[in-house]
Amino acid sequence: MKLGEIAASLGGRLIGDPEIAIERVASLEGADTGCLAFLSNPRYGAQAKLTRAAAIVAAEGYAAEHAHELPCPVIAVDNPLLCIAQIVQLLWQPPQREPGVSADAWVHPDATLADDVAVMPLAYVGRARIGRGSRIFPHVFVDDDVEIGAGCEVRPGCVLMHGVRLGDRVLLQPNTVLGGDGFGFASDGDQHAKIPQIGGIEVHDDVEIGSLCAIDRGSFDPTRVGRGSKLDNLVQVGHNVQIGQDVILVSQVGIAGSTTIKDQAVLAGKVGVKDHVTIGRRARIGAYSAISGDVPDEAAYSGIPAMPHGPWLRIITRMKQLDKTARRLRALEQRLEQLEQRR
Repeated sequence: MKLGEIAASLGGRLIGDPEIAIERVASLEGADTGCLAFLSNPRYGAQAKLTRAAAIVAAEGYAAEHAHELPCPVIAVDNPLLCIAQIVQLLWQPPQREPGVSADAWVHPDATLADDVAVMPLAYVGRARIGRGSRIFPHVFVDDDVEIGAGCEVRPGCVLMHGVRLGDRVLLQPNTVLGGDGFGFASDGDQHAKIPQIGGIEVHDDVEIGSLCAIDRGSFDPTRVGRGSKLDNLVQVGHNVQIGQDVILVSQVGIAGSTTIKDQAVLAGKVGVKDHVTIGRRARIGAYSAISGDVPDEAAYSGIPAMPHGPWLRIITRMKQLDKTARRLRALEQRLEQLEQRR
């Protein structure tokens, strides 16, 4: 593909030869002839000046000041990181999976499979419905009463228990489990009686769920993941949790039951969320935070227990000075004792 065509597809400003041929995308360090590289962070400007890439995509502001210092043409854009996704889709095609049901898979006679569905070897499909163009990889278990929309991809080792509903274009990375029982027990003080978990799971369109995630079925009503939300690897979602649209949950987030996370909230790595709380729209939660109460819309929280980000930063700064402060306090106490002894 010609560099000029790529620049036009991105709506970017090309500084250099539009006839250069681009074959693939690579990092600044790994690029060579025919590669397009990205400079999404100006901290890597020194690497950009040494790259062997055929061209670089960079932010408009950076390109305006430094394009003349770079060894190759530049496409100046507003958001280089977003352009990575667009260009990769132009230049790279995922492996094609032939439609059809493998002779080494087991599909229930009452299952409903639309056109172009692929069910690969050693997959199990019960009395389920699978939409057009979806792909079921090896070692996937699809239980009875499961619905999978069109264009979905369920990668190896995934488990979809009964009552799971996937919208269209949902991607499940390997070894994720949807629909295990929620952690529901009633105690009499000595023993713990299991409360049957009879709700399901609703995963809406364009959701991506990483590897080794677990989303529990609801106790009575479904656990929900809203349209466009993205879950990183190793995320735990408890029963009855309601996740809004375009939410980001980074690796090792743990969400206890009956929590609501509103649209476009972002929870960084290893955040823990107590049950029955609400995290507001566009809220931002810092890594390792412990959420024990509601978080307002648009708020930024951090810490253990979590609090507004500004006060938490001040506390952390003071904590780093505790040892010095303790020594000063002890010195003052000793001086005060000496003064009192002289009276």
